[in-house]
Amino acid sequence: MISLKRALIHPILKGEIFGKHWNSLASLPQRQPQNELGPQKSIIIVGGLLNTIVRISLALMALTFSNISPAVASGDSVERGRYIAYTGDCAACHNIEGGDQYAGGYAFPTPFGTVYSTNITPDKTHGIGNYSDEDFVKVMREGIAPGGNLYPAMPFTSFHIVTDKDLEDLWHYLQTIPASDTPNVENTMMFPANIRFGLKSWNLLFLANTDFIANSQKSKEWNRGAYIVEGLAHCGECHTPRNIAMAMDKSKALSGGFLNNIYAPDITPVELRKQGWSRASMVDLLHTGHSAQGVVNHEMLEAVLNSFSHLTIDDLNAVATYLLDDTDTTLAEREVTAKLTKKEGSEGKALFTNSCSGCHGTNGEGSPVAPALGSNASVKATDPSNLIIFILQGIPKSDITMLPMPGFNQTLSNEQIVALSNYIRLSWGNNQKITVEQVQNIRQLLLDSGDITPAK
Repeated sequence: MISLKRALIHPILKGEIFGKHWNSLASLPQRQPQNELGPQKSIIIVGGLLNTIVRISLALMALTFSNISPAVASGDSVERGRYIAYTGDCAACHNIEGGDQYAGGYAFPTPFGTVYSTNITPDKTHGIGNYSDEDFVKVMREGIAPGGNLYPAMPFTSFHIVTDKDLEDLWHYLQTIPASDTPNVENTMMFPANIRFGLKSWNLLFLANTDFIANSQKSKEWNRGAYIVEGLAHCGECHTPRNIAMAMDKSKALSGGFLNNIYAPDITPVELRKQGWSRASMVDLLHTGHSAQGVVNHEMLEAVLNSFSHLTIDDLNAVATYLLDDTDTTLAEREVTAKLTKKEGSEGKALFTNSCSGCHGTNGEGSPVAPALGSNASVKATDPSNLIIFILQGIPKSDITMLPMPGFNQTLSNEQIVALSNYIRLSWGNNQKITVEQVQNIRQLLLDSGDITPAK
């Protein structure tokens, strides 16, 4: 988003706003020597010039008294803004089931209480209808609204690298959304987190309000992917672990972390290549929700449905290029050096045959209703959290999943889940065993959140 002053200067010089008037000026005859120009022609030219100047002056006066950027009238800007809204996944946080579009109310549980997303429709009472373009930029880049600082549940810690043009187009699009009079839900934060003044200190400590800087050593496609992943798509807000103040730990960018009792996996290049990802399989997952590496679920399912599935294939290729660090090669298959004892192998195979093979196949080859395990990212991942979560909790049916996967919390003990998980991991390309302690910790996490119930 550019300021009103900048909007009035630069686009006019480029002929982007007042194209008709600029063309009129450009098409005026060149000044001729006085002895070659008759008085009638002089009057016509001067009159035309004055007429053009008057029209531009009137347009500038109208814009001066408006707090909306002049390009709002541009259909192209609105459509670009719609695409920016898809890329930024605005719907995931600002829409709730049964609510008006972008009217907010989505809950973000934190260790300090619950934050709710706000109404971002043009409503002047509950929404952002009274914002100026400068207000909007400040919210997006600094998390500072006219009423005070926002909690970092709003990903301004990523949006600060979004370009002026993209913010301007997004602003224009949001003004076309039907205004909703849905009131904002009050946050329920505990003391002292409920004192917003302290957020100013948070910003000073953790907000790097910098522009996007392209890496000249990387390809244009890689840089486009970096801009999307690090900025608009704000992938790090879920996939980067957070410190005690709930700020992203940039030293561990994209290396994974828990989010609402699901593990947002490590998506660094080395880990992705270790799991066998290629650009093609990454694009498949983002575009359709499934690939050779598995099927999306939980928060990533929403990200695909609301955001990535609406992006161009070029942009999805750029994202994949960035995440895989400009390469389409995968690491050699890891040699499995960890070994199952005879008892572990026998028990694990029996559990797999009885509980899993009906859908995933006797040899983990998959079926029309369940993904193969030999290429599955959750099986090959260094961190086993999601594999354990899926075994305990199951996977619900969605628009993308073939069939729901049942959970085994009620029927399998911690020791049995260890045996099953280790059989799966060591049979299909992983090199690390899991422990009873890991299973118990995740089981307790899911019990505490109410996602599973105690075994009978």
